[in-house]
Amino acid sequence: MNRLMYFGQCLVLAAFSFGCGQRIHFQELPLGLSHDTALISHTAVRENVVGVIKPVTLLFFGYTRCPDFCPMTLHKLQAAVGEDEKLKENLRLIFISVDPKHANPAELKNYLSAFPYARGYVPGEDELRAVEKAFGAFSKQERATISHSLYLYLLNSKGRVIHLIRSDAAVADLRKVMRQALEARPGA
Repeated sequence: MNRLMYFGQCLVLAAFSFGCGQRIHFQELPLGLSHDTALISHTAVRENVVGVIKPVTLLFFGYTRCPDFCPMTLHKLQAAVGEDEKLKENLRLIFISVDPKHANPAELKNYLSAFPYARGYVPGEDELRAVEKAFGAFSKQERATISHSLYLYLLNSKGRVIHLIRSDAAVADLRKVMRQALEARPGA
């Protein structure tokens, strides 16, 4: 079965399991980071992305010039975290820029400065395509904007996807996923 077909089935499963009951079933999918994925971070240093994973790690593809979905998703995540100190301590947002032609570490650092749990990455064109492929994601330049995948990918400690969250999920649902992911991690 090809990766895109499997990804489509995973989306249906994730959407189904998200609305089916109190407990969310986290299951490792064949999507995610490889153990040696290294990208330029918002601190202008190439680093192993798996090395920054925390007990609750979400990955999002976006760009700093995005007029709508990216800022909306980041602020929704901020609202979901709220004043939950335990969640703040254990949360990592990995933000991968889908704009390799315009993005740079300083701009990404400034863009993410209101989100202390965020770590941004500025991949080159080939690196971006490889990471997108690993997640079944996409991005495409369309005039002044970029169309891109709008999911938050919940990762396990190995960088593999264990749950998909639509960017239009309600704040309460996003909080529920993060809290249950935190409770499911020993030692968190």
